[in-house]
Amino acid sequence: MKNNDLLKQSQLKSVHPSSKSSLSRRQFVQASLALTAGQGFLACDDEASTANIDSMSGTQAGEIAGETAGSLAGEMAGLEAGVMAGDVAGNTAGETAGEIAGETAGEMTGGMETGNELPEPLPAPVLQPDPEPVAWFPYGIASGDPQQDSIVLWTALNPEMAAQRLQDLGAEQAITVLYELSEYADEDFVNPLQSSVYETNAELGFSVKVIVSALTADTRYRYRFSILNDEERIYSHIGETRTLPTNSDEIKLAICSCANYSSGYFHIYRHLALQDDLNVVLHLGDYIYESASLGEESGRSLQMPVEARDIPTYRARYAEYRLDPDLQALHRKHPMIAVWDDHEFDNNANAEDSSSSSGETWLIRKQQAKQVYHEWMPTAVSAEDPLHRRFDLGGLADLFMLDTRIEGRSPQLTRAQFNQRFDDNRHLLGEVQETWLHEGLAQSQAPWKLLGQQVMMSPLQLRGALESERETAILLNTDSWDGYAADRNRLFEHIKQNEIEGVVVLTGDIHTSWAAELSINPNDPMYYEPTPPESGDSADDPKGALAIELVTPGVTSRSFELINDAIINALNVANPHFKWYELTKKGFIKLTISQQELNAQWCLVNSVADDSIPGLIYAKQFKCQTSKPGMMRLVEVES
Repeated sequence: MKNNDLLKQSQLKSVHPSSKSSLSRRQFVQASLALTAGQGFLACDDEASTANIDSMSGTQAGEIAGETAGSLAGEMAGLEAGVMAGDVAGNTAGETAGEIAGETAGEMTGGMETGNELPEPLPAPVLQPDPEPVAWFPYGIASGDPQQDSIVLWTALNPEMAAQRLQDLGAEQAITVLYELSEYADEDFVNPLQSSVYETNAELGFSVKVIVSALTADTRYRYRFSILNDEERIYSHIGETRTLPTNSDEIKLAICSCANYSSGYFHIYRHLALQDDLNVVLHLGDYIYESASLGEESGRSLQMPVEARDIPTYRARYAEYRLDPDLQALHRKHPMIAVWDDHEFDNNANAEDSSSSSGETWLIRKQQAKQVYHEWMPTAVSAEDPLHRRFDLGGLADLFMLDTRIEGRSPQLTRAQFNQRFDDNRHLLGEVQETWLHEGLAQSQAPWKLLGQQVMMSPLQLRGALESERETAILLNTDSWDGYAADRNRLFEHIKQNEIEGVVVLTGDIHTSWAAELSINPNDPMYYEPTPPESGDSADDPKGALAIELVTPGVTSRSFELINDAIINALNVANPHFKWYELTKKGFIKLTISQQELNAQWCLVNSVADDSIPGLIYAKQFKCQTSKPGMMRLVEVES
């Protein structure tokens, strides 16, 4: 990009509600290098890198800026200091990239200002005692993948006790478990609606997963499991669940993702369990972390501090997570619809390889991780099936749960490969899943179409959004749809050409909160105007969004915790489609959907660092009323 072009871009007005100022060229360079020094601070699945950024000295920041951005950082620094691209990392003549990034990194250590004022948290909730652990059923119970007439019920037996039982049985190779489902009012299971037996064994990890059918739509039920032990029947905890409605005036969902056990306590799960009015909870991935131990700032560490790489270690990791009382409370209360992200497998996993595995080793590891995922999660599909699937949410919304990781994803781009993001042969979804999604969107008659998926769809760039800037792109996270721009362009063109209304993208993965309007090119006024006409008439607003995106923060996983005004301003200038973001706090999104309106509220907590549950912060709330493509707008709801 030419210097005068960058200057023009840097002088665009910010659209962030908390910052209306414009950037000077110097501020833009400083912020750009600070972001580049962090290798794209939103690509924070590598939590060790995030931790390094937090403690980085000015000199280190400058060195990493040169190493990670190469000639791009050099060009940015050259605009400010007149140095050549190859001299960025080490050149001390003039004002080098090291000094610029170092100055910005120094400013970052002064605080955690995000520019967003949040309400005070509510008082900490008063919790009822959890039920006593049951030795035969230590991992609790769960339900999931609800339909109008069916639900999946899940539990798992204590493996040591189960193995001993098999040894005592001699030739028998299975253990029989009874499951019961009753009307919600029948708390003591006096007259169960359904009961039957299920046989489990060591090959299943002693998991129990049944699909109960012939149920009534939009109905609450109770369920439990039991096993006969020395002529005494031992019962699991009792769970509550709910089928989806057939026709409804309103439906409520909660959305969460990214729960690293050693990065904090699962207070978000407890708060979700306290939400009495939810139809279902969506978990968008990173339910577990395969890595040995990251974070540790919470003072809570794994009992098995080794990386999960095979069936025994993946099982052990799920087992340890499922012992958590807050996670058990969530599963006892609500059904869950879940998809995996990368950490159920390995960091930066895709169809072909991951950060630490490739070839035959990766194929074996991927298949074993799939098997264990389905053993432990209440899914209605098996490891042999693709994970993408569709749910009818009471006629108000069709929910398309996508797999943007394992099914058809091409490997992540390196810095030198940025231009390949427009290659039609690179895929995020894969051809089969993309065809399924496009056809489903075109056929759907629901007013809202929800895409539950893992990685951010919104462009998040400091440069490279325009066609003329492909050669000099600065992307903050090629792990997202930015690294697979051809897939994204085809989806947006499909929405536009078929006039598909009400597309709402629900995203996890990046541990932070974002509300965005999606456009084919949000930086080009030919396609998108960030501010709607003053008249407010949607008929006069043809340059709104094709769709909207709601990004949920993490349950515990670390985010970028040191933010300054220069970084905030740089993000605002280059990304006018973001209406709000919060980059430090953990939480979930609560989504309320009616025929005419979709309402999203971010529910956050100040800390997950100790075991005392904090009060909930009801943060930003947005509504979207116009569902026509090209006219969708996120409107802030005043609290």
